[in-house]
Amino acid sequence: MVYDEGSPAVIIDNATKSFNSHLVLDSFNMSIQQGSIYALIGPSGCGKTTVLRCIVGFCGMDSGSIRLNIKRKSQLGYMPQDCGLNDELSSEEIFYFHGRINFMTEQDIKSRIQQLVRLLDLPDVTQIVKSISGGQYRRVSLAVALLHDPKLLLLDEPTVGLDPVLRHDIWDHLKQLVTKQEKTILLTTHYIEEAKFADTVGFMMQGTLLEEGSPYHFIQTYRMNYLEEIFLYLANQHRNRITSELCSEYTKERKIKQLICSPLIHSSTFSIARLKAQILKNFSLIKKSFIIILYLGLLAPTLITALLYETIGRNPFGLNVGAVNAAGLNKCDNQHIRGCDALLPCRLVENLRSKSYNVIEYSNEKFALDAVKSNKVWGVVNFPPNFTASLLKLYSQIPNVDDFLIFNSTFNISMDMSNSIIGFQVLKQIKDSYDQVLTELFVDCGWSVRSLNAPIKFNEPVFGENKVQFRRYIFPGIMSMFPFVFACILSTASILMDKKTKVYERSIVSGLLWSEFLIAHIVIVLILLIFNVAAPYFVVFGLYKEIHHGHYLTSYTITYFQGVCGMCCGILIAVVCKMETLATQILVTIIFFCTYGSGGMWPVEGMHWFARYLSLCLPATLPLEAIRNVIDRGWSLT
Repeated sequence: MVYDEGSPAVIIDNATKSFNSHLVLDSFNMSIQQGSIYALIGPSGCGKTTVLRCIVGFCGMDSGSIRLNIKRKSQLGYMPQDCGLNDELSSEEIFYFHGRINFMTEQDIKSRIQQLVRLLDLPDVTQIVKSISGGQYRRVSLAVALLHDPKLLLLDEPTVGLDPVLRHDIWDHLKQLVTKQEKTILLTTHYIEEAKFADTVGFMMQGTLLEEGSPYHFIQTYRMNYLEEIFLYLANQHRNRITSELCSEYTKERKIKQLICSPLIHSSTFSIARLKAQILKNFSLIKKSFIIILYLGLLAPTLITALLYETIGRNPFGLNVGAVNAAGLNKCDNQHIRGCDALLPCRLVENLRSKSYNVIEYSNEKFALDAVKSNKVWGVVNFPPNFTASLLKLYSQIPNVDDFLIFNSTFNISMDMSNSIIGFQVLKQIKDSYDQVLTELFVDCGWSVRSLNAPIKFNEPVFGENKVQFRRYIFPGIMSMFPFVFACILSTASILMDKKTKVYERSIVSGLLWSEFLIAHIVIVLILLIFNVAAPYFVVFGLYKEIHHGHYLTSYTITYFQGVCGMCCGILIAVVCKMETLATQILVTIIFFCTYGSGGMWPVEGMHWFARYLSLCLPATLPLEAIRNVIDRGWSLT
C-alpha cells in the first residue's frame, strides 16, 4: 500500500523481527509525518539499524507492516552506519556510480556534485575517499544519499564520531532540507541531546518504541529539562513493566500475524543502464588496483609456471654415487674404456660421469657403506674381481654355467632409499648405463646385440613419447588450476568485501538488482580470465617449446571454462558465507582437494577406491583429463 500526499511518509505497524532466538523488534510501531525530521533514539543494539534495514527492504520482518508514501527506490536516500563506500574510489567516481543507477544524466550528476560540494564543504572530489578524514568521509556518504534528490532520507547515525561543529553543520543542513525542500528524514542516533533539533523524537528500548513526540512535548509532559533524563525515566518504566511471561506469549502470537511488505522491494526490473554503471565502477576499481590485478592475473601465473617448470619434474642430476674398486677401477684409462678388451666397470663409471653423476671411488665396501650412511653418496656399486671376464664367459657358456661364474659376473648395489624419488632415479640410471655399456661392448667385440635383448619389442607409442619427464604429466594440472584458483579467490574476496563494507547493501537499496551486480562481476572476471589462462600456456608451449599434439584453442577453451567453474565456486562461497574466516577455510579446502585430488599430481587410478569416486565429484578432475587428452593425444571436442 502507498499513501497519498499529505499522509504520513512512513508507518510501521506492529513489526517484529528476530535473529535466531533473539527478538530484535517487538511490536514496534512508528509514524513519521511528511516534511519532518524524526530522530530515533536508543542505546547500541536496541534495533535502530534493523528498523532502517526493514524499511529499505534489505531485512525482512517476521510479521507486521511497513507503509511508505514513495513508489520508487529512486525517491529513497539511504546512508548506512558504515557509510557503504568503496574506499579505493574517488568521491567523484562514487557520485557518478550512484547517479547512474538512479538514471541521472551525466550533466545532472556533474551539476549536482558541484551543488553538494558547496553545500557540505566536501573535499576535492578527485581524492580517494580512504585518504580523507573521518568527518569528510561521513559528509561524502551523506552527499551520496542526497545526490539524486530523494523525497525520503534514512540516515543511520550520520553524526557518530564527528566533532560538535560538524554535527551542528549537518543538523543545520538537514533542517534546511525539510524547511526548503519538504524532505522527510528519519535518522538514528545515540546522542540524545542533539535530537532536540528534530521535529519528532522516538525513544527505543529492547526492540520496542517506548514513546514518540516532539522534544517540547516531552519536556512539558514529564517536567524535565533534558531529553536524556526523560529517556532514562521511560527506560526504567519499560524494564519494570516487561516480564518473561508476556514475551513468551507474544513470541507465540507474532508467528500468525500478517506480513505486509514494502512496495519498494519488488518494484525494480532489470536495467542495462544500472548494469553498465556497475561494470564501469568495477573497471574503475581494477584501474585503482591495477598492479595487484596485473600480478595476480598475469605475472603470478607466468612467474610461478616458469618457476615450477624449472624446479618440479626435472630429473635429479649432480648426484654422488660410490664405486668400490675391487675390479681395478684405479687402473682405468683410455685403453680400458674402449675396445673388446675394455673393463666393463670402467665403461659404466665413465657413462655415469657423462650423465652428470659424481662417481666417488672407494677402496673397500665398508668405507663405501659408511659413506652411504653418512649421506655422502646415494648408493654404492660394488664390482667383484674379474667381473668383465666372468660376465663375458657367462654369455659364452649359456646355458651351461655354474654358481661360481654367476657370482663373479654379478655386481651389487647398496642404496639410500630414504628419498624414493632420488633413489629410484639413481637405480634407473645405473641400469640404463649398464645396458648401454654392455651393448657397446658387444658391438666392439663383434657379437650379436640381439642376444642381450628380452624377447619383447616395444613399438612407437600410440600417444606420447617413450622418454617423458614427470613435469609433462603435472603441468596440465597446474595450468588448469591457475584460472580456477584465480577466479575463485577473486569472486569470493570481491563479493564478501562489498557485503562487509555495506557497499552491496547500499547499492541494492539504491535500486541495483542482485542479477545486475552478479552479471557485472561475471563480465569483469571473464575478461581477466582471458589473460590469466593465456599466461601459463605462453610459458609452457611458447618459451619452453613443449609439444602440443591437439589444437591450442581446444585445450585453451577447456582451461578457460575451468576458470569459469572457479568463478561460480567463488560466488557460491561468498553467498553462503557471512564471515571471511569461514569463507577462507572453505576456499583453502576446495583448492587443496582440487589440486591434489583431481589427478593433477598423481593419477586418479592410483587412489583408494573411495577417494577415486570422490575425485570424480571434484570440479577439476574431468576437465583436467580432457586437457591431457587434447595436449598428449591430440583429441578434439568431437
